Amino acid sequence: MATTLKVTLSEECTIEGVNYGGTRTKSYNTITSVYKHIISVSTTSGTILNFADAASDVGTLDRDSIEYLRITNLDTTNFVILGFEKEASTASGYWVKLDAGKSYIMATPDTTTEHPQFAAHDSAHAVPSFVNTEVITADADTAACNIEIFVAMNATT
Repeated sequence: MATTLKVTLSEECTIEGVNYGGTRTKSYNTITSVYKHIISVSTTSGTILNFADAASDVGTLDRDSIEYLRITNLDTTNFVILGFEKEASTASGYWVKLDAGKSYIMATPDTTTEHPQFAAHDSAHAVPSFVNTEVITADADTAACNIEIFVAMNATT
C-alpha cells in the first residue's frame, strides 16, 4: 500500500523589515518503503550505499525505486565528504563537502525509466554524459561522524 512523503523546505529571513523567506513543498505519492539508518563514518573513505537493478540486500538499494534520498551530517563540528560514483573503483563521480549539521538531498528523476544520475566529464568521458550512481561513499574529516541516511522508495516501479 503506497503512502505519501511530503518534504517541505522553508527559509526565514527578514532584512530591514523585508521578508525574503519562502516555503516549497514536494509530495511523493507512491512511497511503499523507507530505508533509514544512522551510521558512523570513519576518517577512511568507505561505501555507505550501493545501487543495483532489482537489489534486495541491506545497504544495496534498487535504483529503479528511489524517489527521494537525503543524507544528514549529525556531527556538530566535523564535515564529511560524500562521493557519488559510477563505481567505487573508477574516476567517474562527484564529491560534496557536507558540513556539520547540514543535509544533502540527491536529485532523483521524475520518471521510472531513469536512475539517480550525475553528469561526468573526466578521462572516461570525452564530453559530459549522464551516468548512473552506483555507489555513495563517505569520509569523515578529523574524527568519526554519525550521518543519517533517509531513502524513500516506490517498490512498484
